Amino acid sequence: MLREYEDKRVYRMHKSFHNLMITGLIVFGSSLLSNACMHHLKQAHRLKDKYQDFSLEEAYATHQDPPHQISKEWLKCLAPFFNKASLLARRDRRQVQRPQNIESEGSEYCYSLLNRPGLERRPKFLNRDWLVINAREHMRPSLGIQSQIQRQIGPLKHSLNQGDWSLNITLIRLTPYQDQAQGVDKPQKGSLPKQHTPSPLKLWASAKVHRASLSEWTLDGIQDRPIPIDHDMMLSQLPTPRVGQVLHLELSQKAPKILRGAWAWHHQLWLNSPALQRSFTFNAPRAIKLSYFGDPAQSEENESYGHLLRWQRYFQASGEGGDLYISTMDTWSKLHNWLWKRFQYASQQYEKGLIQRLNASRFKYFLYPRNPRDIHRWLRQYFKYEPQSKTPYDPMPIADFLRSRQGDCKEFSTLAQVLLKLQGHHTFLALSSSTPIPRYALRTPSIGWFNHVLLWRPSEEALRLAELSADSQSVVSLGLTQHRWFDPTSPIPDLAPTGLAYVLLGPQRGAWISISQ
Repeated sequence: MLREYEDKRVYRMHKSFHNLMITGLIVFGSSLLSNACMHHLKQAHRLKDKYQDFSLEEAYATHQDPPHQISKEWLKCLAPFFNKASLLARRDRRQVQRPQNIESEGSEYCYSLLNRPGLERRPKFLNRDWLVINAREHMRPSLGIQSQIQRQIGPLKHSLNQGDWSLNITLIRLTPYQDQAQGVDKPQKGSLPKQHTPSPLKLWASAKVHRASLSEWTLDGIQDRPIPIDHDMMLSQLPTPRVGQVLHLELSQKAPKILRGAWAWHHQLWLNSPALQRSFTFNAPRAIKLSYFGDPAQSEENESYGHLLRWQRYFQASGEGGDLYISTMDTWSKLHNWLWKRFQYASQQYEKGLIQRLNASRFKYFLYPRNPRDIHRWLRQYFKYEPQSKTPYDPMPIADFLRSRQGDCKEFSTLAQVLLKLQGHHTFLALSSSTPIPRYALRTPSIGWFNHVLLWRPSEEALRLAELSADSQSVVSLGLTQHRWFDPTSPIPDLAPTGLAYVLLGPQRGAWISISQ
């Protein structure tokens, strides 16, 4: 009996301990789950608060700048259009709404203010014919990789192309602004063509329109009217709003191509008109590392797709906001090595191909050009200058170039360099720009600054084979003798960016040369 009692007591103790353990695990698991849910909930609220829309009055009170003073009357009349999402979401054909805090006589006042504002009532901040009330731009480029067959033909290449690029914008057309003292010269007439792209949206003229609507103040309130959109309708095909009308747009177009290999993409963080709010969000894929130069982002986040950066400005005057440059290179030394590998590989292939053809009797005409001038005439006679923008800074194979007899500056310069080398001349390839380089160019490592390939000799006369077009007359350009060695370990070259060319001297050394136009 005693043993049976002890067994039952031990059994009850084990059972109680087992139930206690299960209860503890349930409570602990519930606590973990609750903490996890609370963490995600807090994170969601934090993100919501981070990107929460301001009302126009709150934004002005927080971000207003003394030069951008706007009266309370203008703020009240523009406030209903500040958050355009609710206006675009409406599906009805026509409706009139009476905003809060606007009296019956306020509708008449706003109608008169936005349609016929006198110069004494119009803030100097609104010194353009258009005002951007709210603009949200988003770009998410895609990472394109070559197929396996293409990889076998050449090295693996990547490019950021055909990505998502969208713009949600609300803007109002104002009366033509006349102010000669401020340097703004506008035509006297107030009429525009029936189909006219607003000046702040010139870069979006060929963008696809997904949704469009018009809003305007009337004597009874705000009237909203959707615009019928045809399939694949472009912005340039939309009717031009009247003065005082607010245009709400959802646009999209292909993102610009950013080649992997030192190519920089330039984006302006401002529009050609004053803006009450302007934001730009860039979502970079994780598969490629990008460098950003220019105005720093206000916020950064890591998402499943990639790295999310956001630039946001309030109450911007026209031309304010800074510039953004996105490049795949963060130092000039990496850029130097990247360039050297491409042109060195091409030069070796060109030299090998030419030697093979020089050994064949039918290609002995390659021996005829003996000096730079003869080579220039020979190239002009037997080859056609044709821009090859699909392969920037990657000369086409020698066999394709000789077969088609068409190429641009990189093929012409590489071929001329090899021909001169086989005859004892020592030249270098240089990269230059056909347009003026911005002051801050050297602070952004990018081959995008240079769109021309030259053949350079450090002598009194330097051969220039960059502009081998039908209009090209001169063979020799003077003034390419000044140079400065480039330190690949230096983050920024200390040379004034006026008329520069980048010379490839080796995998670890280069030089900047000045070009006198």
